[in-house]
Amino acid sequence: MAKRIRSLASVLWDTDLEASDQEGYQIQEVDAVQKTRRLEKENADLLAEVTHLRQENTLLKIPKPRPTEPSQLCRTRPELLRTWPLQRWVASLGEDVLRLPRLWQEILPQLHDSNNCSERILFDLCKSPKATASTILSHAERTVENLFKKHPAVFKVGISSNPVKRWSHPLYGYALDKRECWLGMKILAACETSFSAALVESSLIRIFQNSPGCRNDRPGGETPSPDEGPHFTYVVYRILLPPQKVVSPAIRKQAICQP
Repeated sequence: MAKRIRSLASVLWDTDLEASDQEGYQIQEVDAVQKTRRLEKENADLLAEVTHLRQENTLLKIPKPRPTEPSQLCRTRPELLRTWPLQRWVASLGEDVLRLPRLWQEILPQLHDSNNCSERILFDLCKSPKATASTILSHAERTVENLFKKHPAVFKVGISSNPVKRWSHPLYGYALDKRECWLGMKILAACETSFSAALVESSLIRIFQNSPGCRNDRPGGETPSPDEGPHFTYVVYRILLPPQKVVSPAIRKQAICQP
């Protein structure tokens, strides 16, 4: 009897092992199938990415069409002055800035339409179109110094790709700054790139940052613009004029009556 029970237990044990092995094989087979599918998907994604990169590379090799229409050609200095006769500062621009389409497509029309933001924007550029970097910086430095030469002033140096928007924008325009109440904006330099304008900005800030009235608390160059040129270095300012003397009517009458 005991022998028969042992035999039966052995049969049952062997059967359980075979079933367990079979289940293990099935799990491994499922894992292998899932891994194969995952690898196939990754391979398909890589092939699609390679195809996309090849297409982009092909597009980069295609030469861009050159402008042929007169309206798209670089404007000359006399043409710009004839079109916008009040913007005399155009005569001081270098050739690198004159050939920028955004100058005559955006900047000059907006200045004309707004009358230079009701004459709040003034251009005080170095007169020579071929001025060197040191000459431009020296001129800009003198212009800032002249702001507080006669009376105290508060001022702030900055850069912008569009002076009209920087002055009159409904969200961040200087015209809406009720705390400082800026009087106007002077354009000190017009550059082809935002980096060049930022160099002038940071140089001026380094010179004037410790001067009374300077509102620049950063070294400059923190907000380069991704826009195409031109880019402008400016100073916004408010002259602190002394209060007018009030003369009483009695004193005025006495002064008139004196022989």
